[in-house]
Amino acid sequence: MKFDIDTLQSMLIEHAKTVLGDKLDLVFIYGSSLTNKRHRYSDFDISFVPSDTNVWDGGITVILDGIMLDFYPIHWSRLEAMSCMDVMGGTILYNSSLVYSRNEESKVKFDNLRSGLERNLSFDKRKDMIYKSMAQLKSASYQHFLISCSKGNSLECMFHAKNLVNELLLSLSQLNQQCIDTRKRDQINSLKLVPKDFMKLIDQLLYETGQENIEDLSFNLLNMTRELLVSEQRKLKNNAKDIKEALNEGYPEFKGDLQRTEIACEREDLLSSAYLLCIHEFMIHLAPAVEGVEYNEFNAMSDYFMDLAVEGFPDLVPYVQKKDFNGLKKGLMEFDQALRVFHRKHEIPLYEYGSLEDLDKFIKSREIVISITGGLSRRLFHEAVFLQLN
Repeated sequence: MKFDIDTLQSMLIEHAKTVLGDKLDLVFIYGSSLTNKRHRYSDFDISFVPSDTNVWDGGITVILDGIMLDFYPIHWSRLEAMSCMDVMGGTILYNSSLVYSRNEESKVKFDNLRSGLERNLSFDKRKDMIYKSMAQLKSASYQHFLISCSKGNSLECMFHAKNLVNELLLSLSQLNQQCIDTRKRDQINSLKLVPKDFMKLIDQLLYETGQENIEDLSFNLLNMTRELLVSEQRKLKNNAKDIKEALNEGYPEFKGDLQRTEIACEREDLLSSAYLLCIHEFMIHLAPAVEGVEYNEFNAMSDYFMDLAVEGFPDLVPYVQKKDFNGLKKGLMEFDQALRVFHRKHEIPLYEYGSLEDLDKFIKSREIVISITGGLSRRLFHEAVFLQLN
């Protein structure tokens, strides 16, 4: 560079102060501006933080001596997202240096965000970051959908494929609890938890131009990343639950789902049915007791699938295939009966009451347990209710 960096930095700070006045909180440098590891087109990495999220004035984007200078605002909300690793850019927060601070309060706020990022990189945040990585992978899958809608437009496919790569790398960054610059291969390669042959497929994708091949490669990358996330999810230490604790007060909800489906059968319209929700809720709530794993909305049913026929539950699918509403209605009653048998087998109350008097006894028994334990102990409460009903 033929210009003096310190002089340029001072010019930009004074410009921002002139334009924003007391709405300028911070100015900081990062990237190659801080490390001095430049290539011949490295831009000058400097940004400012306005106090108001609606302020966009003060930015300057020019070419200076053949190099791009992009002095742009990064709002507090964006820095907070970086601190939480919700977006790429954590390296900006992690490796930066303040060159102007309006007051001590602004400096402390910035330092706190940096400390927050460091906490998200700690083992204590492992579970949270796995769940965050799952949410990010779901977001990345939309790029695959856009590729499938591109109607053979190579440029469009390639654009969304590159977006998918960036979003996958954010997901893996979150999973590894490691801030990386996704433009730097050495930092990507430093991630320990990555699917096998991940970068090999990435490189194939980046040089592919045909829609069908891009779709296939994108799907494979999404699928292998999902499998990695599920494997890490299963390693999480969760509070051990037995079947009684896992299902707790579930039967009334299961029953409600079956009743809604019964009405749907009578109307011969499954739009308002809830039998699938019932099956899902039953299996996913049993999983912590059976597998020791807490699954969530990220998971496919295959992740926590159980063979319910072993416990005497009927298969409802053939009735749906045939649009046999009477058969399905009968199957729902059999399913309900199987639920009742399962609950009795594991000494789980059904929480069924035929009168207000019975409900009043239940409520009072609950109040007694709360007063004795100083808080609701589900195990003690279930035992008390089961004994009361038997």
